[in-house]
Amino acid sequence: MERGETSSDAALREVKEETGVDARIVERVGTIRYAFRVRGRQIAKTALFYLMEYVGGKASDESPEVRAVTWVPLGQVADTLSFANEAGIWAKAQGLLEQRLARSA
Repeated sequence: MERGETSSDAALREVKEETGVDARIVERVGTIRYAFRVRGRQIAKTALFYLMEYVGGKASDESPEVRAVTWVPLGQVADTLSFANEAGIWAKAQGLLEQRLARSA
């Protein structure tokens, strides 16, 4: 996060910078904490996940931090995840989406 940013501000900025997409936060989904080593030094990270709604922009993978940007059908998201803790976040996001759809029906 940059100085003065909230976690939600940072999430929206990162999505825009890394994908070219403008979004609106619908709800916070969850948190993943993990650690890794860089040149022998342990780095602790916390990743906050938000359910977001697309509001504009054109998807792009021009950011050097991103290999590819693609839209994935909801039924195929689980197949694209790399880590078990991401699957838990996706399961929670699916539940939130289902609740929102049920309320709007």
